[in-house]
Amino acid sequence: TLFGGIMSVNSKKKLKKQLNRSFLAKDFESLRQDLIQNARIFFPDQIQDFSEPSVAGMMVDLMASVGDSLSFYLDHQFRELDPMLAVEPVNIVTHLRNAGVKIFGAASSLVDLTFTMTVPSKLQNGTNYVPDSKNLPVVLRNTVCVSDNGVQFSTLEDIDVGATDVDGNLLAKYRVKSTDSNGAPATYDISVTVSATSGLEKAQQFTIDNTHVPFRELTLSEPDVTMIRSVIDSEGDEYHEVESLSQDTVFIPVDNTDPDKFDVKSNLEIVAAPKRYVPITDPQTRRTVVRFGSGDAESLDDDILPDPSDLSLELIGKNVVKRFSIDPKSLLETQTLGISPKNTTISIVYRYGGGASHNVSADSIKNISGLLIDFRRNPDSAEAVKVRNSIKVINVEKAGGAANAPDLET
Repeated sequence: TLFGGIMSVNSKKKLKKQLNRSFLAKDFESLRQDLIQNARIFFPDQIQDFSEPSVAGMMVDLMASVGDSLSFYLDHQFRELDPMLAVEPVNIVTHLRNAGVKIFGAASSLVDLTFTMTVPSKLQNGTNYVPDSKNLPVVLRNTVCVSDNGVQFSTLEDIDVGATDVDGNLLAKYRVKSTDSNGAPATYDISVTVSATSGLEKAQQFTIDNTHVPFRELTLSEPDVTMIRSVIDSEGDEYHEVESLSQDTVFIPVDNTDPDKFDVKSNLEIVAAPKRYVPITDPQTRRTVVRFGSGDAESLDDDILPDPSDLSLELIGKNVVKRFSIDPKSLLETQTLGISPKNTTISIVYRYGGGASHNVSADSIKNISGLLIDFRRNPDSAEAVKVRNSIKVINVEKAGGAANAPDLET
């Protein structure tokens, strides 16, 4: 009998260990039924009342709720791995960046602005009347014009009204505006066209301490940054924008000085870019972060990647090693991914602003709010004032290219 009792106990223990459990229950009710079934099998003498008011019923409900939550969280996280099914903004942005999609804010508008001014004439070669070139100005970049609905446009480059071709003829269009008593041209209207973009330009400075921070980030204060024009430190060194921090060279335009190729304004040259950055835009806040590299300009970096042995325990020739700490981030302090600024002041000039409302109609940009011109040919003072006061602007065609900032839904 004793032997039979021992065999019975061992059989129950073996049966208990070999009991098959189902892991298919995922919702609250299925989990609750499985918990009740297991409790009745393994604890038939201790727990018998599983009704809702009972303590056992409360414990089963709590555990089923935890299981239901974990099941939902597991399914949700699995869905977030699919870029077509993800719903969390952070995961959507991660999928976009992994796919190489560049995130940006509201786009600015582009338009051609025609500046017209009245200049005096002069007699050339004793026979022909032409505009007096010494009174022709240069309309400088960032001249601001305003449309009827209040959108501001800034010119993108300097335009020399007095520029001539190889034969000395004016490139700008001109026509006679008034004549003298003898019928000879007294004044001319001269027109030049220059590209402009909507939005404003801002300069922002950041003071960097003397601490090396890999992949240092600077957040620009204005939303919808459309272009970063320059990033320069207090030593005068320029940081170049790259597609990724592993890109160590960039192309820059260089003015053409070859007299046989004056029709080419500039050439592209490849230059090294040890100081570089990448702009990163948050689609929710529409703020732009400027992220620099990880290297320290003051440290010697002969290897493409840091040598891990430099950070290992110093056991050679020693029986005892003193206490010290190892910083894993030291492996990132390589100039391969660019240089992180420190102990300097970073000046960032950028353009911001945009939206579909910036696509203004033709003949709607007629006001000049910030005229920037420069007379570079020793003009007559009185005539220069008249020319300046006579300058007008118009957009012959509609502005285009602007768009509202895309949201995560679209």
